[in-house]
Amino acid sequence: MNLKNFSPIYWSAPYQREVAARIIGINKNRVKVDKTLFYPSGGGQLSDLGLIVYQQQEIKVVGIEKRDDGNWLQIDSAGDSILEEGVEVLLQLDWDRRYSFM
Repeated sequence: MNLKNFSPIYWSAPYQREVAARIIGINKNRVKVDKTLFYPSGGGQLSDLGLIVYQQQEIKVVGIEKRDDGNWLQIDSAGDSILEEGVEVLLQLDWDRRYSFM
């Protein structure tokens, strides 16, 4: 992923609640996607939470880790066995949590 061209959806469309994305990296219980609407924690603000939906299964996003190589979604360990690089997933934002921070 070229981070210079990476435009997080949480900046351009803060009211968007879901988006289709492709998994481009997996590291244990962390997943990196080609686009994200999940805001990472920072500057005193807590991160967004939500779900990754894949093959009719919901995997909890329990945190967002901002790193030099992009934002990694921290997932419930139950989901790391079914996700693979290259697959398309649906990201769903916990809207009530996001809205409470606005």
